[in-house]
Parts: sequence; C-alpha cells; structure tokens
Amino acid sequence: MAVWQSPNDPTVYSLLEIDLKKTLELLPEYEKKYGVNITPTHLVAKACAHAISCHPQINSIVRFGRLYQRPTIDLFFQVHQEETHELTGVTIRNIDQLSLVDLTKALKQKSQRVRNHQDKHINASYGLFKIIPWRLLGPILNFFTFLHMDLNLNLSFLGFAREPFGSMMITSVGKWDIDLAFAPIVPFSRVPALMTVGRVKDKPWVDHGELVIRPILPIGFTFDHRVIDGGHGAQLSSKFRECFQFPEKFFFND
Repeated sequence: MAVWQSPNDPTVYSLLEIDLKKTLELLPEYEKKYGVNITPTHLVAKACAHAISCHPQINSIVRFGRLYQRPTIDLFFQVHQEETHELTGVTIRNIDQLSLVDLTKALKQKSQRVRNHQDKHINASYGLFKIIPWRLLGPILNFFTFLHMDLNLNLSFLGFAREPFGSMMITSVGKWDIDLAFAPIVPFSRVPALMTVGRVKDKPWVDHGELVIRPILPIGFTFDHRVIDGGHGAQLSSKFRECFQFPEKFFFND
C-alpha cells in the first residue's frame, strides 16, 4: 500500500527456458571438488554477471530522464527470513570477478549474517522504518529514494548502503515449489531488471529436430524498457544462454 501506485511504469515481462542437461552432468564433480552446494540461483547469477559484462550499457540507473552507467556489476539476492517470513536481501559486489564457487560461498556467508541479524545496514533501516507510521511510509520512502538514487547522496549515516540493490535483482521461487513467477520491479530499488528463478522440471524439448526429455529451468525476466529495449533484451538473453550451452567454459573453468 505504501509503495505501489496505479500502473504507469514501462515494465516488460519475458520468459526464459534453459536446458540444464550439460550443466547438471558436470555439476556433481564440481560440488565434490570444492565442497559446496550449488543451486540454480547461483548458476543464474553467474550467467547474469557474464551477460551484463558483455553489454555494460544495460548496467545503468535512470536519473532525471538520463542514463548513468554503474561502475561495477553487483547483484541483489532476496533472502527469506524463516522466523518472520519476511523478504530481505544481500548484495554481492563485483560479482563478475568471482568464480562460481566464490560466488556461492559469498552468498551463503552474507545470507547467514542477515538471518542472524548481523547486517548493520539492514538492522539500521529496519529500526528506522519500524517507528514510521505506515501512512507516511510511502512519502518517506520516495523522499529517501530521491536523495539516495536521484541526487546520489551518501546516506550511510542513516543505515543506507550505497547502491543497495546493485545492477539486477534475483529471487528464487522454485525453492517454494513454484514452477514460474513474474515479479514487478520494486520502484525504490532502481534496478533495470529482475529475474525470478523457477523450479527445474523434466519437460519435452526439441534438440536438433529431435523430441527429447530435458531438465528445464524456467526464469521470469522483468525489465525496465527505459534502459533495456527489445534489442538489448535479445543480446542479454543470448549471452545468458551461452553459459548453459558451454558450462565447462563459463561455470566450471576454475
């Protein structure tokens, strides 16, 4: 109620379906080698980082009708709080410079800190907004978003991290046994795109003209048309799919 207004945004929704056969064949050996548990979310994040690095112009924020390119590739992951059933999140910085195993470890460590209430930025912002009446929450959020995102002011003294939502948001719905979902971009996040990772299921698939059964990962892709148009979306999708076509090169090359 405090965040959303009448629909007037330039959001576009798209579906990506990824054949995981090659990736899943190589994954057990990699997990055993490094002692990690890799989920589809980790794979999607690694592929996103590669796709954005190939097309850095989409790594932008809109300020006063102009695009400003972000200097680093950072991804925001939504984290489920088991106690309160609330969604918070963590941001992994410079994610394009991390290997798949380092990405996995970093996300696990940061997520655990959030669940243990050890993240100072989240704790500070929660403490601030808990005392604000809900009727004032929308205007206050908009005001802080204007200061933080539009004017690019440093509000760390209030508990707001710089660029808290990064280049793109990723959330997993498959872990809740949801096959596929499309999520709207939260207005104050100012990210140009969001991906929802669905549940892997065996499905009929056409491979080189032959009908086969393959493990398919559905991904809901939401993007801001002001930043990403159809051409950019196609380029991003192509580089994203490339990672799963050649997993030995993009995921398991360390």
